Amino acid sequence: MRLETERLVLRLPDRDDLDGYAEVFGDPKVMKSLGSEPKTREETMTWIERKRWHWERYGIGLFSLIRKSDERLLGRAGFLMWDPERWISAMRADLEGELETEIGWTLGSEHWGHGYATEAAVACRDWALGELGLTRLVSVIAPGNIASIRVAEKIGETFEREDLPAPFPQRVVCLTAETVEIAYLVGAGNRVLGVPGTAHRPPEAREKPKVGGFTTFKLDKILALEPDLVLAFSDLQADIARDLIRAGVTVLCTNQRSLDDIFRTILLIGGALGREGEARAVVQDMRDELKQVREFSSVWPDRPRVYFEEWHEPLIAGIRWVSEIID
Repeated sequence: MRLETERLVLRLPDRDDLDGYAEVFGDPKVMKSLGSEPKTREETMTWIERKRWHWERYGIGLFSLIRKSDERLLGRAGFLMWDPERWISAMRADLEGELETEIGWTLGSEHWGHGYATEAAVACRDWALGELGLTRLVSVIAPGNIASIRVAEKIGETFEREDLPAPFPQRVVCLTAETVEIAYLVGAGNRVLGVPGTAHRPPEAREKPKVGGFTTFKLDKILALEPDLVLAFSDLQADIARDLIRAGVTVLCTNQRSLDDIFRTILLIGGALGREGEARAVVQDMRDELKQVREFSSVWPDRPRVYFEEWHEPLIAGIRWVSEIID
């Protein structure tokens, strides 16, 4: 399948597009417009594969946009299928039944303002309403993305509704530093609204509103942020978890002790945030790094004796994952 305009070729995505897409989806400006975080090359390749699957599954999908003058990949444009009840796209789930067809576009920020998005969108619209015989197309656009709203208007779309139900939590409060890190690692850092005072990584998390310490929290501060998910840890936070649940807030409380527990927690939180693929990639990177460290240290002639103190009063020497890492 291939479409052409005066300046562009719209063709099916290919694995060789990785370099171009890695540049587009590694661009913070682009990802902010999509309400997400920059993607790694591995995440981008997963996305390319899913896009190819979308074409095979539904006979329609997103095109790679190639500029004719220099054969450079500028971004994507085309179609996504959506579940109109849950508003989950087929890039995240295998959907069946009556679906909405979205027409959309994403270009690298250096290509904004040159009319490429409108040019590609017009070609996609004409193909869908003409050759494919579709009678309805929608565009799901963040309210602040004025440029995309203008493109939608140029191709004849009009405002229909706002505040679509989000399939995954969008307003997250974290009660521990590790859940903050996990949210950012899986690409959901933009959804974090509140953090504990102990949160230091990544650096931008320090700018988020503080809701308490590790065991002392202000219920009113958390509720004022109107979270749709609070991430907590262990029985040490049982009281605040209880109070939040009584206030009608969803709480996900984990109790990781070992390395395997930590990996499962990352997958659990990633799944809850709709970032399962990203969470699996994080866990695999951690496993690979641990394997490399073990292989490197296995040839040491002597193994040092290690004393690890997590807290001085009362004396806490650390839980199981500390010993596993030292071993």
